[in-house]
Amino acid sequence: MPYRTFADEQGRSWEIWDVRPERIERRGAERRQEQPTPWTGLERRVSDRRPKRGMRMRLTHPLSEGWLVFKSDEEKRRLSPIPANWESLRGQYLRALWEKAEVIETRVREQSA
Repeated sequence: MPYRTFADEQGRSWEIWDVRPERIERRGAERRQEQPTPWTGLERRVSDRRPKRGMRMRLTHPLSEGWLVFKSDEEKRRLSPIPANWESLRGQYLRALWEKAEVIETRVREQSA
């Protein structure tokens, strides 16, 4: 998993990484279809073959294609879809992506008295 860091105009440090939802159910609908006549032969499957580990969720486009996470001590942002070659971009281009990213979490820092 590629990992980058950069500093914004205020000098805050940001971590950046991509999330690719490989273990998340990406199908929009069930693909199995009802047969006009029910199967009467021997059942070949002994169990459901799909893995049961973890939670399954359906993601819609563009999240189904993955996203970039931008994380600082105070804030988290998400940008989707993942821009091509983001791993090799330099400072000002990373900042431009950061500016386009949606704020998804803000943490309040405790003020020391």
